[in-house]
Amino acid sequence: MNQPQHVRIAGLDGLRALSVIAVFLAHTGLAGVVGGGYVGVDVFFVLSGYLITNLLVAEHLRTGRIDLPAFYWRRARRLYPALLLMLAGVGVYCLIFPAPLRLGLEVLPAFFYVMNWVRAFEIYDAHLTGHTWTLAIEEQFYLVWPLILLGVLKFWPRRILIAVALLTVAVIGWRSFLMSHDFPVVRVYCGFDTHSDGLLIGALLAVAPRRWTSWAGKLWPVAAAYLCFVLLSETGVEFSLQALGYPLTPLAAALVIAKVVTDQRSTLVRVSIVN
Repeated sequence: MNQPQHVRIAGLDGLRALSVIAVFLAHTGLAGVVGGGYVGVDVFFVLSGYLITNLLVAEHLRTGRIDLPAFYWRRARRLYPALLLMLAGVGVYCLIFPAPLRLGLEVLPAFFYVMNWVRAFEIYDAHLTGHTWTLAIEEQFYLVWPLILLGVLKFWPRRILIAVALLTVAVIGWRSFLMSHDFPVVRVYCGFDTHSDGLLIGALLAVAPRRWTSWAGKLWPVAAAYLCFVLLSETGVEFSLQALGYPLTPLAAALVIAKVVTDQRSTLVRVSIVN
């Protein structure tokens, strides 16, 4: 297992920034150029899965336990202030310009972190808060993952890598099954059960042996090239939304992150810091 890191890892904030920029550009007039900007979402998921797992494993190694109430409180304290401010602004906007927006369906799913399911089942097209579906998937992961991880660390500590790998394969297999039965694209893309493999791949990176992570990081140029292929190519976009392509995007993100966390002197880290 990687030795959990307690210090800030240079370069990860730069990767976050690049991910946000990619998503932003995909939602602007440049969407035709950066059509695969949604790869930023997968990079963000892998980063989140890695950092949260690293944090939880470090706490367990240090104290022999995971303080679940404290963990959930830290998540709420970190995320809810900004979310509440945004939702207050949305509420004011909806009161001033009521049609055709529905205040309850704009605000409540975002507040309770279930917007991904509202989108997955096409209940309502939230114009102002629909983007919170990604945050919803992350928060649902934060809700269940500490419990699963604690169970594995207690009953199967020497097989944690196998346990996380099996969970990852299960998500990929379930998504492939739904796709093979022609489930709607939005259901497959926005469901927590079908889009949590990126978070789990990040968790897998956090619990993998250091030497494995270092070896994986050497493949980062290939991984970066693939991410650019998806980001800038229509063919790449089409491939990434097929059963085989879906898991390759977070896997490529994991390889790039592996390079950052195992080689802080690399050119990739310096570029990420500049960005």
